[in-house]
Amino acid sequence: MRHWPQRAARAKNLSLLVRSRFPVPSGFLITTAAYRAFVQANNLHKQIIALVNDHTVVSEKRSATIRQLFEKGRIPTDVAAAVNYAYANLVREVGDLPLAVRLSATAEDLPGASFAGQQDTYLNVRGKSGLLDAVQRCWSSLWTARALDYRSRQGIDPSAVSLAVIVQVMVPAEASGIMFTANPINGARDEIVLDAAWGLGEAIVGGLVTPDHVVIDKVTGGIKQITIADKMVMTLPTATGTEERPVEENKRHA
Repeated sequence: MRHWPQRAARAKNLSLLVRSRFPVPSGFLITTAAYRAFVQANNLHKQIIALVNDHTVVSEKRSATIRQLFEKGRIPTDVAAAVNYAYANLVREVGDLPLAVRLSATAEDLPGASFAGQQDTYLNVRGKSGLLDAVQRCWSSLWTARALDYRSRQGIDPSAVSLAVIVQVMVPAEASGIMFTANPINGARDEIVLDAAWGLGEAIVGGLVTPDHVVIDKVTGGIKQITIADKMVMTLPTATGTEERPVEENKRHA
């Protein structure tokens, strides 16, 4: 992960973690240039902007129409070849393992705004065709209804946004969570906050499950507060992707 045109914050931060020798799963970055090449090759830019600015239509319908345009588009040959080349190198490095495909937008986690959970992540992706399909769907998720509404409220120019795509080896997690190195509720920098649940992390990010909530003292490592939620659903890998399943009764309050 060496190159990020514009400000693809998530990819940049992952790159810094790699350089600092943190245990980041192997992967590669598909830059914003690939997204722009797809949009240009399929003549989508003017259509997208016209749909985004048509406020006579509800955001859900505008989003669905834009995403259909992406679905019908074709990835340029040189872009597909570059992705396949990077994927082949990754397979040689770590083997043919399932992948996580997620975006890193150029308007992401700005000082006055947070875009977490507004676009789609695809987990347990396998093979060349599966990867290219996930990348194309990831590109289209820049234009989800929730993202359209949020960027509109934040006054972000729709013609200025694009995204990179992060491809990484997926961690086959029994439990997943989100960690904040400062408390996002009260701003306390001497506290670490963990929200965690069973299975892969998508159930948490997508708001499908209420996670356990833990507040930890950063100095002592002691637990200051813990709330065990009724974790009713979890995201698990399947042969062709992921699915939500009920949590076993003995794990719901564990």
